[in-house]
Formats: sequence, C-alpha cells, structure tokens
Amino acid sequence: MVSIYDQVAPVIFGPGSIDQMGEQLNALGCKVVMCVCDEGVKTAGITAKVESRIIEAGVKCIVFAGVTSDPPASEIDEAVSLAREAKIDGVVGVGGGSSMDAAKAVALMTDRPGTIRDYLKEPPIQLESSIPIVMVPTTSGTGSEVTTTCVITYEEINKKCVVRAKPTLAIVDPELTKTCPPIISAYAGLDAFSQALESITVKEEKRNPRSELMALASIEKTIKFLPRACKDGSDTEARTEMALASNWAGIAFADTSLHVGHAMTEVIGINFHTLHGLNCAWVAPVVIEFVSQVDPEKLRLIGKSMGLDYGFDDPPAAIGEKTAKALRAFIKELGIKSPAEMGIDRDAFIGSSDSVLDMGLRHGSPVEITTEIAKSLMTRTYDQWQ
Repeated sequence: MVSIYDQVAPVIFGPGSIDQMGEQLNALGCKVVMCVCDEGVKTAGITAKVESRIIEAGVKCIVFAGVTSDPPASEIDEAVSLAREAKIDGVVGVGGGSSMDAAKAVALMTDRPGTIRDYLKEPPIQLESSIPIVMVPTTSGTGSEVTTTCVITYEEINKKCVVRAKPTLAIVDPELTKTCPPIISAYAGLDAFSQALESITVKEEKRNPRSELMALASIEKTIKFLPRACKDGSDTEARTEMALASNWAGIAFADTSLHVGHAMTEVIGINFHTLHGLNCAWVAPVVIEFVSQVDPEKLRLIGKSMGLDYGFDDPPAAIGEKTAKALRAFIKELGIKSPAEMGIDRDAFIGSSDSVLDMGLRHGSPVEITTEIAKSLMTRTYDQWQ
C-alpha cells in the first residue's frame, strides 16, 4: 500500500508559546489582523492575552467575538464585512474548533466574490487563502489547528458543510486551555479520541502508518490525562499532554480522513443542536463495536493504548464488546450524560438516521453504510446507555 505523509501546518508547541505570536506575525508580514473568537474565550481573558502580544509587535488587531457553536454562514458574512472594511492582511483564530473554522472561512472570503455559501460544496473543495491564517486552540480536542477542515452551518438548507483551507501556522500553548470548564474539556478530549479511533479504522486505502502511530499515542494520552485535566484545570502536565493528544489526533486524521462516526455526529448536531464533542462521546463506543467485525486487530491496538488486555483467541465480537464497554465506563466517569438524559426523544434520534447517508464522511467507513446499517448504528447509539 502506498501512503502519503503530510503536515498541514507547522506547530509551535508548549507552555508560554503564545509569547511568539508577535514575532511570527511580523515574519509573515502582517500589519492588520482580525482575531476571531467566541464570547466565552473573550470573557475568560484569553483573547486579551493574544491581542496584547499582537499589539506589542506593532500589529493592529481587530476582534470579532461573535462566533457560536457550529458557526452559521451568516456569522461568517458579518465577520467578513468587518474584515474587508478593516483591510486585514491576516487572521488569528482563538478558541475551539468553531472559532478556528470561522477564522479559516473569514480568511478565505476577504478577497473572494460572493459569500461562503458559494464554496460549500459536496465533495468539499480546497481553497487557498491569500492571507496568513494563524490558529491558537484554547481547547484540546478538535485538532483544527493542523487540519484543512472548515465546518460551516449552511442555515438555509440546515446542513453542516465543509470547505477546505490550509492554516499557515499553529501556536499551541497549553496554558490557554486552563480556563476551559471541566465538561467542555471532557467533550473536547473525547472528540480527539473519536478522531484517533476513526483515523485508525478508516477504510484500508485511506490508512497511513504515521497516522496510526500518532493516533494510538493520542488515545493513550487521552485515557491517562483527560480525567486529570477535567478534575484540575490548572494541572499543567495534564493540560500539556491533552494539548498533544489533540494535536496528534488532528495530524492523524488530516492524512486519513474520518468515517461513519463523524457522519453520525454531524447528523446529531444539526438535528438536536448538541455540542460536537458530546456527540463523539455517544458515538465512539458504537463505532468500536461496528468496526470490530472487520478489523479486530486494529481494535486490539486501540485497546492496548487504553490499557486493556485481550485473550489470544478472543473472537472479533468479544474484542469489540470489551473495548466499547471500557470506553463507555470511561465516558460515564467523566460525567457525560446520555441522549435520554439530555432530553432527546428516542424516535426522533433514530429517525434522523437516513441523513447519515447524506454525509460524505460515511464513504470512509470500512463497511459500506446502508439505510439499515445507519438505523442500527443510531439505535445502538441511543440504547447503549440504558
């Protein structure tokens, strides 16, 4: 099998690395940048920390703090209007996946005609930004700082769509994740786990040995350090290790893509307006059970990274069941609620399964997804917590 290794963006990593922001923007030739974030990141004072480094370097900074979860195209329109008026020559995305996705979209649209809706195609298209895009994650989960994925909600058709944009640079400073609330830290960490899981078990022609190595290391770090990061947000070691876990999961799936698990999370998110990391937590154990029928040996590797042991002659179903059971216990210990506990109606949840077939990511599944399989997976996702 021929594999291609890639690195979407260079990464400056480590506690205090945000101090290099000004130097890096100067090197990129930026004079006026827009800082794209959400109100929570701004209120927590993180945006001000980033902004101060930018201003100290003699670069003008415009702040757009209007990003919401799964940013709709109308928010991008608003930010782009401000960016064009200010004649920015760089974008800094500060926050979780939504803020970084919004930043990518703003950069793409500063000198393109139309609106972002015109570029939300299926399959997704790759566009080049004419201005630098600097990513600064404040959660540890999405890996958006090292992927081309840019997810935008197309409100008019009620669908989460993707356009691809390559970041110029990522600055990953674990100190900026310390104010992330425990439950959001948990959601983010399980997003990273889900990405790593799917990058390893994606259909064979998409696999990559380097991605597998990084994904397995990401899973090991998540299992070991996510509970600590949730228990004590000031735990520098746990925050640093989770920042690595997230970054490595992002690098892993940037090469391989994802598959049916993330197709399901997109359907759940658009229909029930739940956070992406929560959806990942619900779906990941079911993905494990599903892929065990075709790839038990990959699940053995994943389980060993989780600290599990298996019998020499364990059948595939037993490997899947044991691994999924362990992950469900881990998820429950983090205090994550089930779909029923979140007030989601079972019939409505299962009834959304047809939409899984509309998601391009399902094509990465190691088993072809049919209407019957999609319904079975969504049913199991809801019922597994009973």
